[in-house]
Amino acid sequence: MSFGVAAIIILAALLPNALHFILILLGTASGYRKRKFVFSEIESVAVVIPTRDEEVLIRKKLENIKEISAVVDSVSVTIYDCSEDKTAEIAIQFIKEEGLTDNWKVIENCEIGKSNSVRRAIGEVDSEVMILTDADSIVDEHSFRDLLKTLSRVDVTAVCGIDSGDMSIYRRISNWIRISESNVGATVVFEGSLCGFKMSHLDLDSIDVRRNADDSQLAVSSQRNGGKSLFVKECTFKDMEEVVNSRERKVRRAQGLVRHLMKEMMDSNNSILIRLVATFNLHLYAIMPIALLLAFVTTTGVVYGFFDGPHFQGLNSKYLMVIAGSLFLIVANGALSVYSAMLKMIVGRDLSIWRPMRESSD
Repeated sequence: MSFGVAAIIILAALLPNALHFILILLGTASGYRKRKFVFSEIESVAVVIPTRDEEVLIRKKLENIKEISAVVDSVSVTIYDCSEDKTAEIAIQFIKEEGLTDNWKVIENCEIGKSNSVRRAIGEVDSEVMILTDADSIVDEHSFRDLLKTLSRVDVTAVCGIDSGDMSIYRRISNWIRISESNVGATVVFEGSLCGFKMSHLDLDSIDVRRNADDSQLAVSSQRNGGKSLFVKECTFKDMEEVVNSRERKVRRAQGLVRHLMKEMMDSNNSILIRLVATFNLHLYAIMPIALLLAFVTTTGVVYGFFDGPHFQGLNSKYLMVIAGSLFLIVANGALSVYSAMLKMIVGRDLSIWRPMRESSD
């Protein structure tokens, strides 16, 4: 491949990232502006916990929810369970032991798949606000307060927190991107471990159960109906110690994300900004890693004399080689999950139904 062709491919591949970066900077600047917001009182809150085979940690989760839900006067908790183990039995026993039978309940034998449970909850919840939280995440009281406080803003219809248990460079950059995108009203990716929605902006059409990525779907739907979907950096959660962070788990989530971004990019019901940001994100995950790898290979070849000639002189820099290589290493792990997810989609392997893997505390 000649230098000219390689350079054109690299520049063309990275141009959307440059435009995305400009948008991110605008979102960051917007977040620093001091603005006055109008708040309203939240009358009722429904906490929804979809579960499947969570007997190892369901009690710990319910203890956490009992503690943080005490900050709200009118709150109900519903566990939508599709387990084959003792998850429902443990949950029912906990509710009885704690005397929570008035506003806590377990719905058993639900259709398998978190998206199916979430869609069912949308049709059944009659509270003003619905909080979705995964069975394997822990939330502190302050974060729960911040979530509800932000959701009480009149202009906000969806809110989510960030994972404080993962402070890798990749995750820090990802959080910055998500927060900045939400500041400009273009949230296309959400965190399902802890998120909240105003029910007035959701309906059964807000979620496609075949797509997975139910949290991100609801965030886009909320914006489509005139609201804002925000990341709140002060609101955090973390996975329990029993969670096995397997490659399959990452690939499953990546598959749902890729499918979601492709759909939102093509959906004419979305605003131009939402469709554009969905395109930028799909490019960020699927194209940029290849462009960075190609840039690293090209600059390395020039520095070490594998490519020679006057037209290569501009790339004869170890600094460029190190920068391209470092950026590639930062995104390589996430890229591997995305490419694995895409390959499985191509060969017809759907990972939308996933069985949790937990480490027993026994």
